[in-house]
Amino acid sequence: MSFSDEIPMMLERKNGEPEFVNKLSVGFGLLPLQDPRESRKAGRPIFKDVVHVQIMVPGDSKSLILRPAVKKDHEDYPMAYAKFKSNEAIAQQGTPIELWAQITRGEALSLKSAGIRTVEELAEVHDGNLGKLGASAREFRTKARAFVNTAANTAAAAEMAMRNHELEQKNASLEERYKQLAAQVSGLLAAQAAGGQDGEAPARRGRRPAAEQPAA
Repeated sequence: MSFSDEIPMMLERKNGEPEFVNKLSVGFGLLPLQDPRESRKAGRPIFKDVVHVQIMVPGDSKSLILRPAVKKDHEDYPMAYAKFKSNEAIAQQGTPIELWAQITRGEALSLKSAGIRTVEELAEVHDGNLGKLGASAREFRTKARAFVNTAANTAAAAEMAMRNHELEQKNASLEERYKQLAAQVSGLLAAQAAGGQDGEAPARRGRRPAAEQPAA
């Protein structure tokens, strides 16, 4: 059994596992599988596409699992399965290990041969697997975790700044609208006042004063 590049992978913690449990590299994809019955009928190899699951512990290439998926796999890794079902391509998540400036090209290739494709996967390596990555593995993981945390904090700060900017724009728009409405109300009141001054006072109705009454 060997790693399949045809199955896109992502980091996901098994459903129900506590937060302190490291995430796994997991993915679902279609791989051809020979159908013995149809092959016998046709007298030649007949293949059909079957959904496979591929799982590996970051840093432990010997932990690779690649087999036809069952319903339990869908439940254990719902995010990866949802990506597969929606036909959404899973881009390599994170920073490619060979592009990380904090290690050499040779170190990156060594890590990649051990199943570490991204800095994020390196940050998830369990203590028990560090020895399989060489003498500098612990230092590399420490740097990777610091890199990931810094990136997450930067992203959170950028998102907060964007939200603040959007709120400022909305407030400015509301303030401008308020000014326009206030100006309209002032104009209406001024027009009503001007109309009342220009018009004649209406004649009063009722009996004439006694001095003006005609003599009997």
